[in-house]
Amino acid sequence: MGSHILEIKNRQYGGGALAEGRGGFTLIELLMVLAVIGIISSVVIFNHRDFQDRIEISNDAQMTVLNVREVRVMALSVRETLEGGFEDRFRRGHGLYFGTDDDDRSSFVYFIDLDEEGRYTDPLPTSDCSSAECVRSVFLQSGNKVAEICKLSDSGVYENCGEFSSVEIFFRRPSTDATITFSPAIGSDEYRGVVIRLMSPRGTELDVVIEDTGMASVR
Repeated sequence: MGSHILEIKNRQYGGGALAEGRGGFTLIELLMVLAVIGIISSVVIFNHRDFQDRIEISNDAQMTVLNVREVRVMALSVRETLEGGFEDRFRRGHGLYFGTDDDDRSSFVYFIDLDEEGRYTDPLPTSDCSSAECVRSVFLQSGNKVAEICKLSDSGVYENCGEFSSVEIFFRRPSTDATITFSPAIGSDEYRGVVIRLMSPRGTELDVVIEDTGMASVR
């Protein structure tokens, strides 16, 4: 009877041969666990960076759309300029300039058309916006840039992508429509808008579509 009692105690408190069968992890098992943890961590970090990348370029795209809307409102509400006579101060058009040259890709310019040519005469975006027509330079964040400019055809097809060095989207009262001027002026003159393609350093792309009606959206 005493032996039976001893066997029961060993089973309860992990003694004897049963306890010997519950040894710790082997080195191989530990290495496998660490490898699995490493793989999971890598996937999580990669997905987080990809998610952050998409958030940042989405913010820049939405910011671009907001600038288009602001320029349109300022043009229609006849924001006063400081140059010119009294009547001239209230009839200047407002616009945005986008360029694809290396100096222009990371920013775009909000300008006032002082010479009434419907164009931005000094396309050099600087932090202090020192040119006469420049209201402000808008810089894209986190290394995002203007990858290319496309025409939006009447049928909604993107055309001549990568062939333009710059584009101006211009508004002048009383029209609510946008005047869109491509440089160089190539391809058909029949189009309904422009596509500003933004790209992140990781290659994520978003398109800002600005139609000749003045409407802007992200695609």
